[in-house]
Amino acid sequence: MANTDFFTRVGAPGTATTLTAPGHAIGGTTFNVVSTSNWPTTTSAIFAVDIFDLATGKRVPDSYTEWQGDVTSTSAISNAVIRFGNDKAYPAGTTTRVYIPVASSRENRLVDGLLVGHTQSGTHNTFTETAIVPTAAIQDLAVTTGKLAANAVTDAKITNSTITGAKLADNTVTPAKMLGVDLFGTGAAYTGTVPTAGSGQFYMQAGYAVVTTNATGDFSFNWPAPFPNGLLTTVICDGDDTGNINISLIASATNANALAGSSNKISSQIRVSYIAIGF
Repeated sequence: MANTDFFTRVGAPGTATTLTAPGHAIGGTTFNVVSTSNWPTTTSAIFAVDIFDLATGKRVPDSYTEWQGDVTSTSAISNAVIRFGNDKAYPAGTTTRVYIPVASSRENRLVDGLLVGHTQSGTHNTFTETAIVPTAAIQDLAVTTGKLAANAVTDAKITNSTITGAKLADNTVTPAKMLGVDLFGTGAAYTGTVPTAGSGQFYMQAGYAVVTTNATGDFSFNWPAPFPNGLLTTVICDGDDTGNINISLIASATNANALAGSSNKISSQIRVSYIAIGF
């Protein structure tokens, strides 16, 4: 509790006491009273002070003020700050009344409700993972990508079957967002999308290249797109139904940029079909 609390509980109905010595001087922050029984102690309290004229049975004019303070003992309200009226000097005695100025049951229920979702500074509470029931408390589209902290959504926070095909917007899941095997076919030109280097994705280039062998039957060609991190393996074969053509790899099968091979056809144009898996 603190005298800066926005949400303050009040005492039981009719809670009142009187000021004891040394009374209250202007600028004072403590009220010594006969008793603080039935006063709130889990939050600060709003209370009123005035002087009662026993002769007339009425409040002394211009003696009413309202304060906010903390109940710190059975006979003291400390850290008091004035919330209404002007600070005044109050004498000790039964004529100086210190009491709850509002209907306590209504005010306390109002405070209890506000404290469910707010802190005493007026900001929203920090919700725990189980405090929000998704379908009941969150409106559709209320949580957007821009409102999520980086790495806030983890595998452990997603239950089985939570994400279904119907819940995914078109183009939401792209190859760059998946850790898996992506296949990219090539014909005369490369048409797939290469994953970002370092993404951890495996992907395949499958297609053909038309090359001309040299005088010893060697040939080479570049991959339509380099493998960002490396090449795992390559399989090549004759791509034409011409017969009697043998081809084989003559350089490292893990060259991420190009393939080099050899054929029994020298100084000839041949078609080489390939499958290459890299990452």
